[in-house]
Amino acid sequence: MRRPHLPWVVPKRMLDLYNTSSASSKLAQPSFPRDVHNIAWSDEAFGTATLNGTVYENQGPWTQAFPDDVTDELRKGYAAAVSWVDEQVGRVVRAVDDDGSLSSTTIVALVGDHGYSLGSKACWTKHTNFDLGTRVPLIIRLPGHDASQVRVGVPVELVDLYRTFADLVGLLPEVAADVQGKSLRPHMLGVVGEDDAAFSQYDRCPTDGATTGNVTRWHGPCKRVAMENISYMGMSMRTSAWRYTAWMRFDGANNRGRWEDCDDDDQDCEDCEDDDDDDDSSFCARELYAHAP
Repeated sequence: MRRPHLPWVVPKRMLDLYNTSSASSKLAQPSFPRDVHNIAWSDEAFGTATLNGTVYENQGPWTQAFPDDVTDELRKGYAAAVSWVDEQVGRVVRAVDDDGSLSSTTIVALVGDHGYSLGSKACWTKHTNFDLGTRVPLIIRLPGHDASQVRVGVPVELVDLYRTFADLVGLLPEVAADVQGKSLRPHMLGVVGEDDAAFSQYDRCPTDGATTGNVTRWHGPCKRVAMENISYMGMSMRTSAWRYTAWMRFDGANNRGRWEDCDDDDQDCEDCEDDDDDDDSSFCARELYAHAP
């Protein structure tokens, strides 16, 4: 299912679920934090026309992307799209349950390919290493097993799905040793495992803001850029309690981050000049966030 991907065009009855003042919500953090290097920020929303044709200029990371009323309407649209998808998922599950031969043999999985920011930190859409950009829904329903009470409290990854499904159908011994990931079957059966980490990364291709219209040079898009030409990468690790992200130069030809830039604490770029065009100089910008378990 494509939704809740843009555009959020769904039946009116879904929008009506959120067409009340009680459905409105204020952004807890409408602008980007001043103590984080703005390479971590995404300006994806700016320059995009809303449904009434209005285009909002890019004011930079430290300004709320849209006015409160526009933000509120967009967030309601996203919620309505999620509710519509929820209804469609219900139809699929009911169809499986109504077919006796399927209900006892079919594993149903609901998964997304990325998260979505809805204005927090002045970020919209998906192009960040923040939790809102990287966390995805992952729900697995096993035939004959009531998993309604099983909620895994430690980070897992989508790369775990292959081994998980192989384990569930008894094929795990046949999986090649070099296949990454781990089986989530023990978690699904209520076995509490050790805290693990989930990893993500996102690229940046800085450009000349004077020619691209970007407020800062760090937000040139990497879409359709060959890997060997990607110049910066954000590497992120999430545990139950923490997220650590390091932005650094990227060696695209060899598909590796230049971790040596972050070996020296003095290289941290909290005060790096935004218009520094020396791509050969060391660059390291680090973030550490505490998250409630």
